[in-house]
Amino acid sequence: EILIEAGPGETRVARLAEGRLAELTVARDGDDSVVGNIYLGRVGRVLGGIAAAFVDIGVGRAGFLGLAEARPDGAAGEDRISDYVAEGDAVLVQARRDATADKGAKLTLNPAVTGRALVLLPRGGGILLSRRIVGEAERARLMATVESLAGDGEGFIVRTGGTAASAEALAGEAAALRAAWAGIEGRAATARAPACLWREPDAAIRAVRDAAGPGLRRVV
Repeated sequence: EILIEAGPGETRVARLAEGRLAELTVARDGDDSVVGNIYLGRVGRVLGGIAAAFVDIGVGRAGFLGLAEARPDGAAGEDRISDYVAEGDAVLVQARRDATADKGAKLTLNPAVTGRALVLLPRGGGILLSRRIVGEAERARLMATVESLAGDGEGFIVRTGGTAASAEALAGEAAALRAAWAGIEGRAATARAPACLWREPDAAIRAVRDAAGPGLRRVV
């Protein structure tokens, strides 16, 4: 069950499992998170000394792009941040962490588009399964199914919500995520940096998305 209370100033979302509180999220007005949002940003300073760049994403303080987050997933070596970005570049980035008191939002050049059962990694990263998915047979089935769905250069993460999902359901969600990514790329082609291209849904919608399926009995 999901319980949602939206009132002046804040929204509270509770997820119950077998009648007991399993998760509580409180979202307050004015404290909107940027985590998961995808932006067309403009690179400002590139600092080789700290292997990082600062990127204007239009939210006040410039975001922080470190070398590890600029590299393609799985890559490593004697590279430099300047191998991936240059001052003045328009770059497509995703926020991985909100700003703190002394640092802007943490950014990555390797975006992900999240669904209920799958996360699309459009720039690669292999096939990964949530650790919460148990049972060797189920893990093997999901791995084989999603490997058959992945196109060239694509990666996927199978979320806990993918447990027991049929091949048809997984294929349908993969197609929907690809369509969402195509829309993001289309907006990036015509947008002027800085611009937000994709915004993660609010706490209530995320809760319903993540819990949707036969296990969800009701939303109040």
